[in-house]
Amino acid sequence: MLSPDHDISLSGLRVLIVEDEFIIALDIDGMLESAGAAGSRHAGNVKDALTVLDEVETGRDKIDVAVLDLKLNHESALPVAARLNELGIPFAFLTGAPEDGETRAFPDVPIVAKPFDDASLFGGIRRALGGDR
Repeated sequence: MLSPDHDISLSGLRVLIVEDEFIIALDIDGMLESAGAAGSRHAGNVKDALTVLDEVETGRDKIDVAVLDLKLNHESALPVAARLNELGIPFAFLTGAPEDGETRAFPDVPIVAKPFDDASLFGGIRRALGGDR
């Protein structure tokens, strides 16, 4: 989990994990918990992620930052990225193919290449949040 040589705190953050591989989502959740995140929501597909974001928009839920797998069961997660952008929620892409160019519509969004460790995941989250964590 959290490497002892990294002083990374995500204290109090609520994180949306959009990842179709359940084991990877569980790993991310554990990493976030070890760094002090307040909690996370998980969505495994575009439809569920958009439902969570509808709840955020109506005030029924709160998300501070998201990590978004670019490919969700053969469907692009770009509609989720667009919605996060509309709501002003910072996010980082997770992808096994960081050079595929699909992220060009979001040039300022950090990309975390799979496989990743806690330091690279947290670095992507910090960059998404403006580097202040």
